[in-house]
Amino acid sequence: MANAPATTENDHSLPASTPALRRDACKLAEYCNSTWRVVAPRNTPRKRLTQPDWLSVVADQFQAYDVIRVVCEDRSFFAELLVLEAGKGYCQVIELAFHQLPVLLVSGDALPANHTIEHAGPEKLYIVRRLSDGIVLGEGFASRDEAVEFLISHATLR
Repeated sequence: MANAPATTENDHSLPASTPALRRDACKLAEYCNSTWRVVAPRNTPRKRLTQPDWLSVVADQFQAYDVIRVVCEDRSFFAELLVLEAGKGYCQVIELAFHQLPVLLVSGDALPANHTIEHAGPEKLYIVRRLSDGIVLGEGFASRDEAVEFLISHATLR
């Protein structure tokens, strides 16, 4: 026992060390994975975002570890998803973040009858819709005020 290493109560054994990270294990994320933006339809429930068939139509574009940022077209939430596995017709994701956004107040006051102004997502922004037939008269307005101005000067109201 004379050759046994001396140990003390304060001796904290370290686990066997792993080798240093190899150079090829470190890459810019932009070269390896993509960040996508998806616009979810109005009234999409949170639970639907992580169901494998929800992204099935576009799933073949994704690869493992891609990040998908989801915005709801009515601006009710923002979410971030991480792709675990994807292929034709399926996409397994986990939710990284989910944030309810403040309610977007759009009043119908002072609008001509049979018309509405809605927020239709980050691309279409505010749209002007005729209620009787659902026709979109205009879209892409940065503010509700711009949409109201367009509606008031629209040819169908002259």
